[in-house]
Amino acid sequence: DELLAILTRKARADGVHLPWQVKVAIVDRLAKRRALPHFGNAGALMTAWSDVKRQHSARLLAGGGDGALDRNVSLVDLPQRDGAAAGDPLSLLDDLVDTGSGLGSHMRELAARVRLRQREGRPLSDLIGHFIFTGAPGTGKTVSARKLAALLHSFGVLATDHVEVTSGNDLTGEYVGQSKTKVGEVMSRARGGVLFVDEAYALGGGPYGVEAMEKLLGMLTEPEYMDGKTVVVLAGYKDEMHRMLDANVGLKSRFTEFVHFGDWSPKQCTELVQKAAADSVP
Repeated sequence: DELLAILTRKARADGVHLPWQVKVAIVDRLAKRRALPHFGNAGALMTAWSDVKRQHSARLLAGGGDGALDRNVSLVDLPQRDGAAAGDPLSLLDDLVDTGSGLGSHMRELAARVRLRQREGRPLSDLIGHFIFTGAPGTGKTVSARKLAALLHSFGVLATDHVEVTSGNDLTGEYVGQSKTKVGEVMSRARGGVLFVDEAYALGGGPYGVEAMEKLLGMLTEPEYMDGKTVVVLAGYKDEMHRMLDANVGLKSRFTEFVHFGDWSPKQCTELVQKAAADSVP
């Protein structure tokens, strides 16, 4: 890969040793940022390398080390991503109400896979599929999508934590070609982050809904969006979503992560209100 070769030459010229897993991690971050508009390979690589060198120097100054080990750049020298959660990214799940969705355990399993790939020097591309969120309105699907985006960004899977929220009806046009335009525009805004489509089963009905779905599935195979560069979450009532999936083989093959949000119990509602009230006290 050209970026790996350039990075190796830069490290050699600067007199530092860059282990393979660190090279892969840097290039993988750049690969994610390619999904963002106005990305430039050369400039981004130089900026990334400057940031790593600065972090590396700061670590050495803080530790007071010397000798050959000082030339070894480590994964800890990679700066924190803009907007990423400080500390343990999984702490973002602490205030998520548990309705039996299993999203927390899902994300913890993903975190373990991320760390394993980083240790082995493997890229994070194609690590996660697209999501189906099922459940009634008000069960936390949209909030969870925002948590998901923040986590995936902190893990280095996504270039940004931005969530673009829309609905199946919003993406369905009123004449031939309009649905394609609507989907293209919303995917462009979600690029590098998460697209959340509520009431997504509207995309399975009528010629214009089908047109929107075909455009969406087609865009997921484009270089700017494929291999996990942008994650799509389709959400809606459980039965309607499963009927939509059963009617579209292509949809089933691309949306492989399933999370169901159960109805909140009276106790959970009470606890949430109490927590919100406590948080609002100065």
